[in-house]
Amino acid sequence: MLFYNRVGLDDLNNIALQSLGAVLTPEDQERLTQYRRKWNFYEGYHWEAIAASDKPEVTINYCRLFVNKFVSFEFGKGFSIKMLPNVEKIDGENDPLDFLNEVWRYNKKEKLLVEFGQTKSITGDGFIGVFFEPKDIIDDPFDEYPNGKIRIIPLPSSICFPEYADSYDKDQMISFTIMYPVPINDSNQGIFRKNKVRFEIYKQVWTKERVEYWEGKVLKQTLPNKYGIIPIVHIKNLPLHGKTMGQGDLDDIIPINTEYNLKKSDISEIID
Repeated sequence: MLFYNRVGLDDLNNIALQSLGAVLTPEDQERLTQYRRKWNFYEGYHWEAIAASDKPEVTINYCRLFVNKFVSFEFGKGFSIKMLPNVEKIDGENDPLDFLNEVWRYNKKEKLLVEFGQTKSITGDGFIGVFFEPKDIIDDPFDEYPNGKIRIIPLPSSICFPEYADSYDKDQMISFTIMYPVPINDSNQGIFRKNKVRFEIYKQVWTKERVEYWEGKVLKQTLPNKYGIIPIVHIKNLPLHGKTMGQGDLDDIIPINTEYNLKKSDISEIID
């Protein structure tokens, strides 16, 4: 099977962020580039960084096999929650363990774990956001959640930008930005009244005190942070001392898989 060089979704995302005026540090630019490269290898696009030629481009994708097998081993049986004996019951009567299991149930724990396991294993960084959604904003036709519900969301690594107190201390997160380009419809009031689509950067900027919502360079809304904490956790697949970026499971597999495909392609060319 032949694979041709292409511009991937994350490439377009990175280009769009910078063209729309997003300020990315050199570390963030390198991080997003590495994310894109690793996802390409997982998806079977192993020839992106190699100049196109007339030679066969044989792709045997061990990267996907390795990640899927590892995620199945790590999260295939899910997990269970145990409470300390001295933990008090909620309101003196409700079991907090039942409550936690119910939250995981309606957040589709099995599917969530597969997605989180993939992004953590591939990119090296997993981000989990926990948010409360009140009754008036959720789709609840059968009135299952009269008091609202808690959402647990595995966030794509490429839209996450954590900031820490010090370059050497990665445990004290002082802010967290969720940022990505979104299409905006502009109504053209000319003769033909055509709609023109433009892109703006949508941002949520979280601190312990407040959360800001931006559209492009316009601050749309600032609200107090009702949680008192940043409700997003950065879980590194394998922590690297002093680095924001974790190490993925593919970091050592990609060079081996690349070399294998190159040799396999050479053999195919000789046979042909």
